[in-house]
Amino acid sequence: MLAVNVHSHYLLTKRLLDILQESGPARVITVSGNPRFLKNSIINFDDIQMEHQYSTMRATSQSLFARTIFAFKLAKNLEGTGVNSNSFLAGGGGKIQSREERPLVFFRVAAPLVNARVKAECGIGIIWRQRKK
Repeated sequence: MLAVNVHSHYLLTKRLLDILQESGPARVITVSGNPRFLKNSIINFDDIQMEHQYSTMRATSQSLFARTIFAFKLAKNLEGTGVNSNSFLAGGGGKIQSREERPLVFFRVAAPLVNARVKAECGIGIIWRQRKK
């Protein structure tokens, strides 16, 4: 899971980085995961492939955490080069689980719409902080 979800992002970015820097303002967009997976995430470097204690949730959490760290580290390394690194949550919405959650229907319906706008703005390089000014 780590090879596909993290190493593939790293390798593709590394191979395209020279082209991105030469072509002027560019951005690398990394699709991040649900923050609940990132809350208590750690990467077990002693068993990085999870050969001893595999769990789908831990594997997902570990790969999402590594991908998020990759995006932030890349942003720091690319400062001043004309290439930006952005990360965003690719999700929103979901099923209503119980009767008590019915007042949250508006937020569940609106979340994908708001998230779509954030994704579009991320893709064209509009930064939220600049829009608030």
